[in-house]
Amino acid sequence: MIRAVIFDLDGTLYDRYSSLRAAAYQLHSEHRNWFPESMIAKELGRQLVKFDHRYNYFGGWPSVAEKLKTANVLLPEVDDREFGEAAISAMAESLVPYPFTLKMLADLRRKGYRLGMITNGTPEVQWRKLRKLGLENQFETVLVSGAVGAEKPDPAIFQACEKAMDLPGREMVYVGDNPELDILGAYNGGFTPIWVKTSVGWGFPDIRRAPYEINDVSELDDLLDRISG
Repeated sequence: MIRAVIFDLDGTLYDRYSSLRAAAYQLHSEHRNWFPESMIAKELGRQLVKFDHRYNYFGGWPSVAEKLKTANVLLPEVDDREFGEAAISAMAESLVPYPFTLKMLADLRRKGYRLGMITNGTPEVQWRKLRKLGLENQFETVLVSGAVGAEKPDPAIFQACEKAMDLPGREMVYVGDNPELDILGAYNGGFTPIWVKTSVGWGFPDIRRAPYEINDVSELDDLLDRISG
């Protein structure tokens, strides 16, 4: 029996690509000297989406920075780590919510599911995102890797969730968009994974595919009805 639904945050509960396009305007304004003179904010947004789409899953922001430099979007002298930190901060201030997330969470609670979150990142940034999205009070348990001392796909952070929720992993599903961090992590922790499909595709042939897939979290309620039924 499924008693709790545990969520990833980034790319799962808000519109990542719309948020990237919005963040591009802040990056362009605050760090204009990082980009070629011909680069306008709208085009920067398009390029951020393009390269995040292709590379963030596989190497994070440093990988994206390297590819942006290769494509002459980011100047070569810019520090990859500094760019990544600025991009993360800009994203946290520019989040575009999905219109269905709050309703979906309310529907699940009404059906008796307990709700939690496991997210990688620093507590300061991830909680800023939750407040920006109006999600800070939506979950019984929120575990941020920077506070726990373990990050997905390490089973330790999923074990911490079991302890916090006082439930075994077999009674929880984990919903996320990243095959390596979320789906492999859920398997490692003994949770049932649900993959929020993205246009990136699976891209990880060595990872066992999730048994359940949805296009976005608006489909989660119906899926859980089918699983539980």
